[in-house]
Parts: sequence; structure tokens; C-alpha cells
Amino acid sequence: MQHLESVLGYATRKRATRSGELDHVYWERRIRALEDTHHLIDSQRTRIAKLRDMLRLRTQTQASVARRTAA
Repeated sequence: MQHLESVLGYATRKRATRSGELDHVYWERRIRALEDTHHLIDSQRTRIAKLRDMLRLRTQTQASVARRTAA
């Protein structure tokens, strides 16, 4: 889980907006695999929820930048 937090945190800090820098499908799959293969306690589920929020926000930002660039 710490690796996922580090990667998504890095992408958020660096404002990785170019296509391919943050493949949300790949990272969502990684998060889901973590949930499916481990018995998580409440604090870990909270961390997973924060990861999903970070991923969602980053994906929205990427889409917004792509729309502005295309215009």
C-alpha cells in the first residue's frame, strides 16, 4: 500500500498531466488487487479510500488539461 501512496502522491505533487504519466485504469486495478488479496483493517480501508480520491482527482485534472489543450 505504501508504494501506491508514494506513486500517486508523486504524481499529484508533480502535476503529472501528460498522457501516460498516470494510467488510472492500471492504478485502479492495483488498488482493487490489494483489496482482493489482503484482509484489510479499517485504517487500511481508509488509506485505500484516500488513494482512490487522489486517483479520481488526478484523472479529472488530466481530463481538464486535455480539454483545454485541445481547444
